[in-house]
Amino acid sequence: MEAKNKQIIDVAIEMFSNKGFQQTTVQEIAEAAGVGKGTIYRFFESKEDLVSSLVEFAIDDVAGAIREAIRKLSDPVEKLRTIIATEVDYYDQHRNLAKFLVREVLGYRSTFEAHVKQIWAKRGTLVEEVIRDGVASGAFKTIDPQTAAASLEGMILATVIYWFMISDAYPRQRIRADIFTMVFDGVLTKNQ
Repeated sequence: MEAKNKQIIDVAIEMFSNKGFQQTTVQEIAEAAGVGKGTIYRFFESKEDLVSSLVEFAIDDVAGAIREAIRKLSDPVEKLRTIIATEVDYYDQHRNLAKFLVREVLGYRSTFEAHVKQIWAKRGTLVEEVIRDGVASGAFKTIDPQTAAASLEGMILATVIYWFMISDAYPRQRIRADIFTMVFDGVLTKNQ
């Protein structure tokens, strides 16, 4: 990715997460990025195209971080723990990007379905594969890998939405520990 393109993406993420898509102009993004408005249109056809590019960047970036984190792991349980930790940590380290994704993408009706399909293709299938391997090796109970992966990704996303939209705090270590407990131990006590 060209440095100027990355600079525009970084500024747009910050501005969209703080002001929102509708309230942010291309001119404001250009000024904050230190480029001319025409430069933005050299990389992106429209403000909507910029948003789509930001979503693609985010999906690729999160998926890349997950792939890198599990690349050398073979144990499905450790892979799943690492996926959860990496995703929770990623959103904490990229708060503006997470806020942008939640605020703009989930509410952007015209491309919502396409973005959800993109997220599933790049991240959901990765989690599904780890679960499928865990079931095959006997490390995980016999469950449908697609349903389990969708549930796990949904749990992480809903947790991120809650902490970023409802609360200003983001107790990352507690969130990771709670998700680990729910996924690996369940929520019932041994007596239940």
